[in-house]
Amino acid sequence: MSAQLSAKGQKTRSEILEAAYMLFLERGIHATSVDDILCASQKGKSQFYHYFKNKEDLIHRLLQTHLAELEEGDMPYDIEITSWADFENWLYKVVEFYRSLGKARGCILGMIGQETTPEQALIRQDIQLIFAAKMRQPRKFFVALEAQGALVDGTTAESMTHLLLSMIQGSVLLVKIYQDEHIIDNGIAHIISALKNFDASR
Repeated sequence: MSAQLSAKGQKTRSEILEAAYMLFLERGIHATSVDDILCASQKGKSQFYHYFKNKEDLIHRLLQTHLAELEEGDMPYDIEITSWADFENWLYKVVEFYRSLGKARGCILGMIGQETTPEQALIRQDIQLIFAAKMRQPRKFFVALEAQGALVDGTTAESMTHLLLSMIQGSVLLVKIYQDEHIIDNGIAHIISALKNFDASR
């Protein structure tokens, strides 16, 4: 759709998406109506429905935009990892990125995921693709460890990736709840230590 839009159309669409993003973070998905988004973006209903079928389509487009940013390397996730030192550097870069968002904003992926219904398969697929893009480099590192036979028995690259993702998402959620960035600062060393324990070659 974006390739067919004029510069003005792309700007209008982006302004609606940005307004929706901020409202979703502030109020949640279900508590934000299309009218709320129109009011915040100062756009009309005809403009909204020209670019989006409904609110679910807007969420899909919002997630697709985020995925495109990841694929284009606009976020600090695509740092090659070939050692635990590289992994530590990657993790600190990711934490700095989350910090730049501000502790009040939290993670919109977790928010959307929590409010997604079983019927919203496309939204769930979008989030899975985004998580996969974010975890691409650490997963490649874990796959290499698994191929070398370095992981302890019963541990897989996939389980390591899911554990890392849950630790990061959980830390971001706690920062938002307690409004304390020290939570994620203190958690970094524990995340690294916990994952290293699964590397039997160390």
